Amino acid sequence: SVVINDVPEGATVVGVPGRVVVARAPKRVSGIDLDHNKLPDPVIEVLHRLEKRIEDLERKVGQ
Repeated sequence: SVVINDVPEGATVVGVPGRVVVARAPKRVSGIDLDHNKLPDPVIEVLHRLEKRIEDLERKVGQ
């Protein structure tokens, strides 16, 4: 589709130009937090620890 306007959440768009063919209200699951982007990133945490360790070792080698 070629979408030239905002598409409502939960809508399906087809065609050129895009047209909404199915519009549903998004399902809401109560009591469950779906903000996955706010979860801690274990990979970046390990990288930060490794970076700190490298800095400490470089400082020791430089003495």
